[in-house]
Amino acid sequence: NDNNLVWHVAKTGPGGREHAVLAASYDNKVLYAFLYNGSSWTTKNLGTVYTTDYRCFNAAYEHASGDLVIVASTATSNQIKYWVWNGSSWVVDGATYTFTTINRYISWTRMASQPGTNQIALIVSATQYYDVAGLIWDGNVNSWGSEKKLGSATSNDPESIGVEYMQTGTYAGQALFVWGQSTTLYSWTWSGTAWEGAYKSKASFSGNIRWISLAADPSSDDMLVALWNEANDLQTVNWTGSAWGTTRSPETTSL
Repeated sequence: NDNNLVWHVAKTGPGGREHAVLAASYDNKVLYAFLYNGSSWTTKNLGTVYTTDYRCFNAAYEHASGDLVIVASTATSNQIKYWVWNGSSWVVDGATYTFTTINRYISWTRMASQPGTNQIALIVSATQYYDVAGLIWDGNVNSWGSEKKLGSATSNDPESIGVEYMQTGTYAGQALFVWGQSTTLYSWTWSGTAWEGAYKSKASFSGNIRWISLAADPSSDDMLVALWNEANDLQTVNWTGSAWGTTRSPETTSL
C-alpha cells in the first residue's frame, strides 16, 4: 500500500483465526491496519500519526469479546485516536481521547490484555519531559478511564516502558506498568479495579535505562524484565507478583 513501511505490530485474536498487522509509512506518516480473517486480507487506512521516528501506535485484542483495539498518537499534543474492530465492522472508527495528566506529544505506546475479560492496559511516554502515563480500556462500554501519571522516563528516544498482566496465581489479573528513569526501574500496579497506593522501584542498574522488554510467566504471577542501558549492558530483573527480585547480567561483556 505504501513505501517504507516501519514499526510493524502483529497481533492474533483470542480465537486464533483473526490476525491484525499495523505498519506506518515512514515518509507520509500514514498508519495502516491489515486484517486477516482466516482466508483473506482487508486493509484500512487509519490516517496520519504524530511521528514515525518512534512507534506511537499499538494494538491489543479483548480476550472475552475478541474485539481488536488500536491506538495511535495524533498530531495534537497529549491526544490519542482509537479504533475498535469487532470482526465485521468498525464499532469505533477514529474517536479521540485527550490525556489530562501529561501535555506533550506521545512517542511510544504499549498495550496488554487482561486474561478472560475486555479490559486492556495502555502505557505511553511523551516528548520533552518524557512523562509516562497509564490508562485503562473498558471494552464492555468502549471507553477509557483511570488515567494516571506514573512518572518520567530517561528519554523519549528509546522505548523504556512496558506493561503486562499477571496471568495466574495470587495476583492474577493485575497489570504491572514499568518504566526506566536514569539507573532505576520503576513500577506501578493496577489491581484490575484500582491503582496501587505507591510505586515500587529497583535501583542501581549499570547505566541509564533505555530499552525495556517485559514478559509474563503464563503459569504464575511472575514476570521478567530485560533491559538495555547506556553502558551497553543487557540486564534482567524478576518480578515475584508483588516485589522486584534479583538483578542479573546474563551478558558478561558489553553489547
